[in-house]
Amino acid sequence: MDFEFEELKKEFLNEAKEKIVEMRAIVEAGFDEGDSLERLTNLAHQLKGSGGSYGYARISSDGARLEEILEGDGSADREGVERGLSDLEDEVARQLAAFDS
Repeated sequence: MDFEFEELKKEFLNEAKEKIVEMRAIVEAGFDEGDSLERLTNLAHQLKGSGGSYGYARISSDGARLEEILEGDGSADREGVERGLSDLEDEVARQLAAFDS
């Protein structure tokens, strides 16, 4: 595969990891307020949209599922948000580990 594309994929994964760290902080701080919920939804949407572009269908589908939960009043389903975020964390970590092996 193209070296430049591989570097872009790794950069995407590192940025995804940073987004997940931000998302985790928002969840831990509570996200019932409009701006926090909106930012969390926006980050999930970004991962949904860009994951597939880099060949990471699972990141895209996990992001879509989390976005759906959040748009359906994610504050009412905190456990679902936690699960969705954990799924994203696990998949990004798995994909990053694949670069290191």
